[in-house]
Formats: sequence, C-alpha cells, structure tokens
Amino acid sequence: MPPEMERTKASDVFSVAVTLFDLLWCDSAPDRLPTVPGRLPPLDIDAMTQILQSGAGLQGVGGEVDAGAHGAEAAVAMLLSRMLSRNPQERPVAADAAKELQRCLRQMQLKACLVGAACVGQDLMPEDGIQCSEGHFVCSECFSMDVEIRQVTECIRPGALHVSCCVGLCNSPPFTHRQIAQHVSATAFEALQDRIQQVHHELREVEFQEDLAKREAELLRKSVSEIELLKTRRHIENEIMVLRCPNPQCRLVFTDFNNCAALVCAAEDPSGTKRGGCGCHFCAFCFQDCGADAHEHVANCGLNIYGSVFVEKAVWREVMNDRRKALLQEFWASLDRKIQQEASQDLSVRQSFQDLGLQGLLLEQCGSESQVAQLVGLGWTDEDAVRRALNEANGNLQLAQQILQDPTDNPALLPWITPSERLGDGVFRRRVNDPGSLECRDLREFNHASHQFRKLCGQDKTPIQIDIYDNRILSAAFHAKRAEFTESGRPADEIWVFHGTKQQNIEPIMQTGFKVGGVDVGVPVVNGAMHGNGVYTALGPNTPMGYGNCNRVILARAVPGRDGAQGHSDSWRPSGDWIIFARGQQLLPQYVVHYE
Repeated sequence: MPPEMERTKASDVFSVAVTLFDLLWCDSAPDRLPTVPGRLPPLDIDAMTQILQSGAGLQGVGGEVDAGAHGAEAAVAMLLSRMLSRNPQERPVAADAAKELQRCLRQMQLKACLVGAACVGQDLMPEDGIQCSEGHFVCSECFSMDVEIRQVTECIRPGALHVSCCVGLCNSPPFTHRQIAQHVSATAFEALQDRIQQVHHELREVEFQEDLAKREAELLRKSVSEIELLKTRRHIENEIMVLRCPNPQCRLVFTDFNNCAALVCAAEDPSGTKRGGCGCHFCAFCFQDCGADAHEHVANCGLNIYGSVFVEKAVWREVMNDRRKALLQEFWASLDRKIQQEASQDLSVRQSFQDLGLQGLLLEQCGSESQVAQLVGLGWTDEDAVRRALNEANGNLQLAQQILQDPTDNPALLPWITPSERLGDGVFRRRVNDPGSLECRDLREFNHASHQFRKLCGQDKTPIQIDIYDNRILSAAFHAKRAEFTESGRPADEIWVFHGTKQQNIEPIMQTGFKVGGVDVGVPVVNGAMHGNGVYTALGPNTPMGYGNCNRVILARAVPGRDGAQGHSDSWRPSGDWIIFARGQQLLPQYVVHYE
C-alpha cells in the first residue's frame, strides 16, 4: 500500500512503481526490498528513492537490453522516483507514466551497429539488422555491403560455402540462407548466389580434371575405338559445353556474367584481390581476344544483334546455348559414322545433346558388334553397308540379310558411280548428267529430283543435269530442327520445295544453307519482303525459275512446322504455291536442277 493508505489512481501508480523497482533493481527477490520494521507499509520509500537516485545498475534485465549505453536506465530511475513520491499530487498520472515507460523501454531496445559504415546517426531496432549467436549486431545495410563486397569474394570458396558474422575472430555459427535473404539487398543476394554457383562449377571442373587424369592413365589399356570415344567425349565436355578464355595459354573456365559483353578473364575481384586468370579482354559473343579493351569490338561485333555492350544475362545465356549448338553440330558432322554410333550410346554425350535439344542427331544402336560379325562371316564384307542394313532393319538380323540381298529397295545401300568432289569440311558434291541404266545410287537420285521437277513444272522444260550435295553440317542442323519441332508438339513432316536465285548465290546456299534477309547477321533483303522476312520458296519450280534466269533451280527438303499467320508461325503461305519459312534451318538444300 502507498503511504496515504488509500486506494486511488495515484496509489495504483505507486504500486506499479514498486513492482517495477522489484523487477529491475532487486531481481524479483522480495527480501531485498528496503523495509522499515514495525511500519505500515513496511517499504522504506526513502531508501528506494535513494537507490534510484544513486545510479545503481539494473539487476533484473541481465543482457536483454543495453540500457546504460543509451541513458535509458537513468530515465527509468527518474520516472520511478516520481511514481514513488510520498505526495500523491507529485506522482504522474497513469497515462503519462505509461508513455514515458514505453519510451524508455524502446530506448532500451535500441541497437548499435558494430560496423557503422552506412548507418551513422540512425536509431536501430533489432529488426533493422542481424545478430549472431555471440551477440554481435550489424544493421541490414552494412551487412548487405559486407556480403556483396567482402564475403562474396573472400569467404565463399571451396569448402566454405557460407556467410558468417562480420566481426573478425567471431566463432558463431554461419547464418542460414533465410536469415541472409531477409537482411541483404536483392543485388547482394544475387551476387552471393552467382558466386556459390561459380564455386560449385569450379569444384566440378576440378573433379572433371581429376577424372580426366585417371582416364588418361588408363589409355594404354584401351582399344583404338575406346580412345576415339574418349577424345570425342572430352572435346564435347571440355571444349563445347564449357565456356573458356580464348587465350590458348590460359583457357580458364568462366561462368560469371555481369551484363557487360566486354569480358575480362577473372583478373581480380571487386576488392582488388587476385583470383587467377590472364586478364585477357574478349568478346562475349564471338570470344575474340580484343587486346587491352573489348568494348569497341563488342559494339561492332557481327554476332551482336542487340547494338549495345550491355545485354541481359538470360539473353546472353540463350546466345551461348546457340553457340554451343552450332559447335556441337559442326563437330558431330565431322566425325566418322562409326564414332557417332559409339558416342551416341555414351551417357555423358547423350546428356550434352539432351541439354541442347539436339538428341535427334544421335544414332540409335540397332546392330550389335556380334550381329555385324555374323553378317560379315556370311560374306557381306562391307561393314558400313552391314551397319546401315542393321539400322534400317532395327536390329533384325533376318531382315538385314534381305536388305543386303536386294539393295534396290534401299537407295542408301546402292553404290555410287559418279565420283564426289570435296568442297569443304563435311560438304561433298556429285554432278550427274548421264546416269545410264545401271542400277546405282546416281540413277536413283537423278530420277527422284527429275521427277519432282517435271511433275510440278507444267512447262516444256527438261532436266539435263542434277548436282547432288551431301552437306553434313546442314543435315545436322536440319534434323535438329525437326527434333525440336517434334519435342514441342509441332508438325515435323517433310515436303519438297523449290527456290530460285541468281547463279552466283547457288553455291553459297548449298554450302552454308539458307539465310533470312533482314534477320540473320550480315544478310540484306534482296528481292523485297512483301510477305515478311523469311526464306521464299514454292512447291513447284515455275515461280522460282523466274528469279534466277540461269536455267537452274534449287530443290530442298523442308519441314514447315506450324503453318499459320505471317510472323507468328514457323511457315506461312501468302498465295498460290508460295511457302515462306521463318528460319533457314527448316530447309536442307539437296539438289541443283539444271534444265533446258
């Protein structure tokens, strides 16, 4: 009870003050409250007031608040002294006491950032920062700066993929990813994730090199075919799927991309710390070594269709995947068919093709080596023809023998009479003008192209020569596009189409494929684009013949895909027998028909 021994609003304020004094200064130990024996009430108010005014420290709050650091202790003591006044009129009313107490308690909760780089003069609450288990508090802004500038480059490394307390020599456990995400900026968190991903990639690279060393140690025990398979797998994994510095003395693997296409080979991190690399400046599009600075080259690079040195990370990754696809298709076309067969069964190779959506290029193994040996033992000495027959028969040994006995029903097994000319890597041409009557591959191909021309020509035109092209690179790209259409649920049926052009354009098309004017880099629109940008063809030769005036026309295999509106589909048909293709990879130029 208060000194006045009456229950009033002022006496309630007094009682609250006694309770707070007991909790904060006496650690809730009743026998420690100052008392005067024989007096009612027995509390020694004068002694309590003297304790409050003497500056004695808080006893009941332990380390939960940092009162002394902010002057909150003195404010609480002063408030309780007023609430314990013997004169009820001098005590504050309950509402004022509550507001003052709330202000003091908030002041007790204020935190001091141990870094203080970005929060000078700010009042910080616990939710404004992060605190380790050792009690070190750092505001979110300073923590974010520390993560982005220091910890991403110094702390995230193999064997230590975590973020810890900013205070040096602190032994507290690392923060969880949830804690980090709550207290760092989006930029800092993205930098952290990118660095962790880069470290994982570096670890995989180390594992790959260790595995590679073990494989190479076993080469002496490998057969020739196994060695070729290992070389193929190594080239795909190490030179196509992985991005490397173009400097041949460096070849450092890199995964980091910060939206600037003028790249530097990991010379140093943002803090200036050396992290290896040769410092080579190169283009993120064509990977050309640009000397001391790559910015000027990047802005004018023929592969940079964006017109800017800066490009979104997602767009750059798509460009890199297109680059990987082109390199893989070109490398695959250069391989011997036997190596292709063996590599197609390798899990690592298959995964690389699947990642790039090129699994349609893989050769399914239809005939085992024992089946090949059986057919060779029966007298079929041409192993390539035996393998083709087994592939055609889907591994059925009896059917393969029937195919070998009567190859006329399978043109791919017939012999060539006309010699081939090698025009470049993976590009061959045969000029057939008089196939004769002997059953051969030349006659079959000549008759096929001539029949396609004559049945749709409708004019008095006669084919006099057929140039037959075998272009492995274009064939790989064409089959990859068909596979892409199949996987995405679009039609993948083939048709034959004609394309007319000037004589000087025919050979480049047959060797490098069709290009889309106004879309593909460095290819202008030549004959206009009335019906949109694309490769203009026709189902019959009449209309295309008018564009060349050279008595020659190209006959190509084509996959229309989804036929629909101009600019919104894979192909569209504006009028007559015209059909326009959105991309050059949808066509495989196979014949040049000479006519008179």
